[in-house]
Amino acid sequence: MAVFLFGSAAPEPCWTLVGAGVRLCQDVGAHRRRPMDPQRWTCEDEQWKRTFWAHVTVDILTSSITGRPRAITSEHYDLELPLEVDDDYWPGEAHADPKKPWTQPAGVQTSSTALILHLKLLEILGFAQNTIYALNRPVYWDAMSAPEWDHKLVVHLDSALNKWVDSLPEHLRWDDNIPNDRHFNQSAILYTSYFWVQTHIHRPFMPRVKANATCGKTGLSRGFPSIVICSNAARFCCHVLYSHSQRGIMPLPHMLVAVFHSAVLISLTSWGGKHVNLQGSLARNAEDIRKCMFVLAHYETRYQIAGRYHDVLRELVEGTQSEVEGTTARKRPFEETDINTEDNGFRSMAAPAEQNTAFPEFPLHTDDLLAGWNPDSVPLDTSSLDEFLSALLMQDGTTGWNSFDDQALWLNSR
Repeated sequence: MAVFLFGSAAPEPCWTLVGAGVRLCQDVGAHRRRPMDPQRWTCEDEQWKRTFWAHVTVDILTSSITGRPRAITSEHYDLELPLEVDDDYWPGEAHADPKKPWTQPAGVQTSSTALILHLKLLEILGFAQNTIYALNRPVYWDAMSAPEWDHKLVVHLDSALNKWVDSLPEHLRWDDNIPNDRHFNQSAILYTSYFWVQTHIHRPFMPRVKANATCGKTGLSRGFPSIVICSNAARFCCHVLYSHSQRGIMPLPHMLVAVFHSAVLISLTSWGGKHVNLQGSLARNAEDIRKCMFVLAHYETRYQIAGRYHDVLRELVEGTQSEVEGTTARKRPFEETDINTEDNGFRSMAAPAEQNTAFPEFPLHTDDLLAGWNPDSVPLDTSSLDEFLSALLMQDGTTGWNSFDDQALWLNSR
């Protein structure tokens, strides 16, 4: 029900509905770890485990989308991840081995691998929600933490994301030409979620540009990496979902939120990039936004929320006189030309023209998204972390993060 409401015109009740589901799972103890004996572990036990993790997944997604607190956090459950065994090899199935229950045959790829990887990625997002997006941080956090813990926390989260993307098996690494449709859909979900989580982690640290003002050099060196990372991650997310829309059907409606967020971030880069001396191609940004709008229009007949997102972007683009092409009407009336009689869908929108991009190859680490950025300041000492992340964050050694004129915009406090 919650997943269905994700794609409806009013997805807000998802947050309340999944919260009730989490409470019911806690009521039966589905959130607690139990001894795993392959000979005694039943299909019902595994189904309870997967049911709880499904609730955790929707809980993290709805909370990050709506900006509301989660119903349960990782401190309140100790359940192990689902078994990487396909349903065909569960006890009682025709292909199962009675002598070795819950065993995936060697050389047979399991579809559960994508599920496990997605859960691990959302755990990183959940940790960011509890720390970076905390509304009221207890005072003893600062007493126990090192100076500028928030910036170092971002570096650690980026390291976790880099390790996650390195752990992807070969058949789930993104490629437009993946022959297996299931692997193609799973790869699209994983990479879209990966870029979306990157934007969530770095978005609060984007520089806040005031009207008729430009960022100071010190503040720019600290906030500029985040705006570059968010911009490029949004562009990659747009390209993945656009390529996927040419071949497959989006299996999960919350991916539409990633499309919408990507378009907004690209728009912000186009409008505010000049204030931070961020050079970019307006034509390329316009084309990427058009791709996002194409994806939303493509799925409007399947998910109602896609039409709302498309209309918001349309009004946003037209209202700011962007380079993106659109109709002249401020409101979109229903017209006969909006109907595509070939596929019984609405809004037959022409696909954007393909353009050559100079993006690095997949998989992408955080430092790949910083291509072309040459900071002038001295990098923060991060010798205990990954070397390639040492230039991610800057410090001047005298000023605290909250004292910059262009403070980072904490979206959850707005």
